[in-house]
Amino acid sequence: KIIELLPDDKFIQIHRSYIINIEKINFIQNNIISLGQYQLPISKSRKKELMDIINLKLL
Repeated sequence: KIIELLPDDKFIQIHRSYIINIEKINFIQNNIISLGQYQLPISKSRKKELMDIINLKLL
């Protein structure tokens, strides 16, 4: 798996089809994440993990 090769403090899988760089997030609204010109879906099963990581980075 590609996700296993990437540093887990910078990358997260937000959907079966998408791995993103956390540092490139513009905003999150409901189950959509904005990365520049791209808007990608966040799977319901991965949203909590994403929010936990973002909250840790904000501390």
